[in-house]
Amino acid sequence: MQRVVDASVAAKWFLPEPHKEKAEKLLRDFLEEKVDLIAPDFIVAEIGSLLWKRSVLIADISSTHASESFVKFLVIPLTLQPSPAIAAAALKIATESRHNIYDMLYVALAQQKGCEFVTADEKLVNKLSGKFPYICWLGDLKSNGPR
Repeated sequence: MQRVVDASVAAKWFLPEPHKEKAEKLLRDFLEEKVDLIAPDFIVAEIGSLLWKRSVLIADISSTHASESFVKFLVIPLTLQPSPAIAAAALKIATESRHNIYDMLYVALAQQKGCEFVTADEKLVNKLSGKFPYICWLGDLKSNGPR
């Protein structure tokens, strides 16, 4: 089974946040080759930016924690898809749904691959799941397996 994951899920692999255990289970399943996780390549910048924000602006983690987490993220063998390949589709979806293109890159990738998109962004799910039923909120995943 293939799933698209976004930065809101990947961040939980390194930060103490709600539904961390479900995100970690998804990562374990990936590392045990039970599921294939993919993401647009710009997830690297999103995770870096998020860790920078948490260490510099919010200051709820140390810069060492941010750096070590980023290095750990970079070695996770996620399948990264080039953003330009899905950018036009993402912009079309963003325009139609009146939502930013950043999130729509994940939606477009899931649409292109015909798979589920897992996000921890509950507002995004509430806004778009009616139109895009393959969007799944991380909180709805079962901790012991697929939903």
